[in-house]
Amino acid sequence: MPAIRIETLSKQYSNGTVGLKPCTFEIHSEECLVLTGPSGSGKSTLLRLIAGLEKASTGKIFFDGQEVQNLPPHQRQLAYLAQKPALFPHLNVRENLSVGREFEEKRKPRVERLSNVKIQGIVEEKANSLQIADLLQRRVHELSGGEQQRVALGRALVRGVKLWLLDEPISQLDFPLRQKLSADIHLLKRSEGITIVYVTHDPLEAKALADRLGVLEENSLRKIVSPEEILVSSGQPSVFFRF
Repeated sequence: MPAIRIETLSKQYSNGTVGLKPCTFEIHSEECLVLTGPSGSGKSTLLRLIAGLEKASTGKIFFDGQEVQNLPPHQRQLAYLAQKPALFPHLNVRENLSVGREFEEKRKPRVERLSNVKIQGIVEEKANSLQIADLLQRRVHELSGGEQQRVALGRALVRGVKLWLLDEPISQLDFPLRQKLSADIHLLKRSEGITIVYVTHDPLEAKALADRLGVLEENSLRKIVSPEEILVSSGQPSVFFRF
């Protein structure tokens, strides 16, 4: 069973603007599907529909066979990360890492909740894996852009969610840091068993991360291909990867 199944999903805004033309596709468990294409092609709209941040005009969304398009974002058990991570400026790194898991535990029956000691153990484990253990007492304003993104990734790890929706999370970082975080995301996917839908307009980033590429153009999902299929015999990018 695919991790995500999309059926005739579309978005049209009240002013008549088409955000996404109907599309149908599947995302495999523990796969990284990279959505790529020119600016304004519908990449972020599709991601936000999957996240529940926008309401679809038509279509259905299934997570592990469960229909979710009418569920609010917090009930979809996913992590959404954009260019600017949504960290809490009044909390330190440790508190930012734990806050999502603490909130979710409070919604469980008391006998099923993890203790704060166990949550903090998870925080320290994930902070070590992301090499931010020495930042746990720092405030958000004391962090670099790359460190903030690591904290946002760490919060998703602490929550334990297995579906990550990443909307150009490293596009504003300098090139060496983009390469490092891209490699870290790839390793986390493999080690943690995470399914990732990743938006980028950077062909090199897309090819490095993708198990498959979803190419969008003019608000339409044109094709889903392997990274190898974007190259033609001449070694140049195919028509689906020129933007």
